[in-house]
Amino acid sequence: SVLDSTTGDVKRTIPASYVSASSGLRAALVVCDGGKCDTVNVSRRVAIDQADDFATPVRRWIPLRVTAELHDTTVDSCLAGLPSSGDWKYDPLQFRMFRWYPYDGNKDTSSKWVEYSKSSADLFSFVPGRVVWLKTAVSRKFHLGEGVSMSLKEPHAIKLKPEEWTDIAVPFRFSIRLADILAATGPEGDSLQFCKWEKTGGDKRDSVSYYVEDIYVPGVPGYDTASDTIAYSALNDAYCVWNPFDTTVVLQVPPNSVDLPPLAPDTGPMAKKRGGAGGWVVDMVSECAGRINTVKLGAAPSGSGVSYYPKRPHFGALDVGVVDPSTRAIHGHAVARAPGQNGVGYEVVFANDHERPREVTVRLTPAGPFPDEYGVQLFNPETGRYEHRGAGYTVGVPARGRAYRFVVAGNEDYRNDFKTSRFAYRFALVGVYPNPFDSRVIVHYSLPYREVAELHFSIFDLRGRRVWSAELGKTMRPGYSRLAWDGRDSRGRVVAAGVYLLRMRARAVGSSKPVMFETRLTRLQ
Repeated sequence: SVLDSTTGDVKRTIPASYVSASSGLRAALVVCDGGKCDTVNVSRRVAIDQADDFATPVRRWIPLRVTAELHDTTVDSCLAGLPSSGDWKYDPLQFRMFRWYPYDGNKDTSSKWVEYSKSSADLFSFVPGRVVWLKTAVSRKFHLGEGVSMSLKEPHAIKLKPEEWTDIAVPFRFSIRLADILAATGPEGDSLQFCKWEKTGGDKRDSVSYYVEDIYVPGVPGYDTASDTIAYSALNDAYCVWNPFDTTVVLQVPPNSVDLPPLAPDTGPMAKKRGGAGGWVVDMVSECAGRINTVKLGAAPSGSGVSYYPKRPHFGALDVGVVDPSTRAIHGHAVARAPGQNGVGYEVVFANDHERPREVTVRLTPAGPFPDEYGVQLFNPETGRYEHRGAGYTVGVPARGRAYRFVVAGNEDYRNDFKTSRFAYRFALVGVYPNPFDSRVIVHYSLPYREVAELHFSIFDLRGRRVWSAELGKTMRPGYSRLAWDGRDSRGRVVAAGVYLLRMRARAVGSSKPVMFETRLTRLQ
């Protein structure tokens, strides 16, 4: 149409075939004066009678999300057909629901999974962008209710908790470039970390689990380019996002499908991840009746120190991570900055919350460019030897315990030196100094690379009376350590001069029998 002046009316009829029953109408009005053009988004929502039809598999977890704004978002409305009969109520024998939701009500700091209850019902309302995990005893068919399609004019906002992971899903019925999401979010977007929940395990009931696959990790070579898409795929499009800031970040998900021009500059097609210049990464892939979260261990040519990345959410009772030796904190990934030319070693840990021991199969695979002169091996600090590779490394993890290993990447000289410089540490009372002593004595001891269930020191006089004791709890580190005694009893009184007996009692997780070591101390007047 042509306007004779700067004002006027234009009437256009959009055919019904242009309107999607689930997504609405996407349309734009473009006005040009021969030089400049102005585009007006005239998209429209539509009413939806049955949002997000789906069927639940038998006894398998699935991620649920809604791609419409529902009139009633409550669980008992959206999942009205879950109870077999009667009024709606949560019945763990028929179905179970969880969310990953960090808040003050979490039972412990290591897991943020929250199970549905009346008191937490508001956390499970079905709003766009939220993920609810569901498992049913029998197959059920559902739709989540009535509502209206999502707005195709404005981005959808999702709040990300400070320094936490947030489960998210695509709020629209189409896939979106990750780069467009980062661009719409603003300066904070580039610092976020994105993972995708992937299904693992067999086809049998109760055998399906999930692990997270990294798709964007700033600073990790090969994973720091936002070239992926956040896909729309029913029952298979759950993601999690890490907010590294100490304030809430609002993730902006624009209604810009992959069929439209990108919002972000230099956004090409979905390309394979590429390694950073001069950097490399080794993927530690672990399996035990299905995949466990992959740990990425690498090096980058610039910077200093080691960058550690947060542990990611996980299903099941097995988890893996990389250990910061200075704090003993467990992380998800690690990248050494300018580590040197010969190699680098990382301490990794396998944690088992099962009541039975587990065997984990480990594969170490370079993810992209890797130095030609380098090799990568798994070192066992308990034996002081490199593990036999075979088809993969096998790591035994005790029941409700941990197993420690080192991933060593470097040239042959580096790997040989690493082996000879590491001792096969064991429980031992190494010595005391000075002895005899005047006012203070240092107790030297060693601990193995196993999770310690008990570590207790006691001092007795020669009549067998205990005068002092110390329980070290969960703060112990493997290797050589020391403990000081100031010559005072448990009440703070200076003990008399004489001979005393020092006893060290220790037990590893998975062992029923403790080990004990004793030596004599002499206190001078």
